[in-house]
Amino acid sequence: MEDIIKQISLTIGKDKRVIECIVHHPLLFTKRVIENPEDIRAIMIPYFGKFVFKTMKTIEDKKRNMQKFLRKKSIASKVQQYN
Repeated sequence: MEDIIKQISLTIGKDKRVIECIVHHPLLFTKRVIENPEDIRAIMIPYFGKFVFKTMKTIEDKKRNMQKFLRKKSIASKVQQYN
């Protein structure tokens, strides 16, 4: 196992301790990645699946997206009325 960890660390260019943490404690690694708001990587844990973390959005961003959606919907309904 140690040889595989060493080879992976050399291939990826990460510290051996980071690779050991991922291999031996995947949920602790996942917790650290989740807690870091700047880290937006997807994580895949065997038997659990793949987790993708979205960037944090503000309430204003959500409102703007909803307004865009409603505008598109109203334009589409007006086009259907004319056809």
